[in-house]
Amino acid sequence: MAKLSLTTRYRHGSRRPAPRAAHSASSKQWRRKIAASRFGPREQQALFAGLRKGLSLTQAAKPVDMTANAVYGRARWDEEFRDRLEAVLDETCPGGEWCGTATGAKRGGHCLACRRAHHPPRQSR
Repeated sequence: MAKLSLTTRYRHGSRRPAPRAAHSASSKQWRRKIAASRFGPREQQALFAGLRKGLSLTQAAKPVDMTANAVYGRARWDEEFRDRLEAVLDETCPGGEWCGTATGAKRGGHCLACRRAHHPPRQSR
C-alpha cells in the first residue's frame, strides 16, 4: 500500500500533531492564494487611490469588496502590501498637527502613529 501524505492522513481522520500541522499549512496556503486572486494589484491600486482622495479606509475598501478588517488582515501576512498601505496611510493622515497623538486619532488619523497613540501596546504583567 502506498504511503499517504500527512495532509491526506488528516483528511482521512488522523488528528495526530504532524497531519494536523500539515493540514493547517495546506489550508493557510490555499486561503491566501484565493485572497491574493480576489484582491490583486488592480484592487490594491483602487484602494490606495480612494485613500489618496481623502476617503477613510472603510469607505475606500468598500468599492473593492473589502472591509477595513480584511485590509488589515491582509497586511498582517503580506509584507509588501503592508508597507505600501502604511506609506499611503502616512501621507494621507488627516490628524494634522496632532498626528501621532490620541487627539490625532480621534480627529480621524489612521496612520500607524495615530493608531498606536489611540491603542497603546499593553504592558506585560
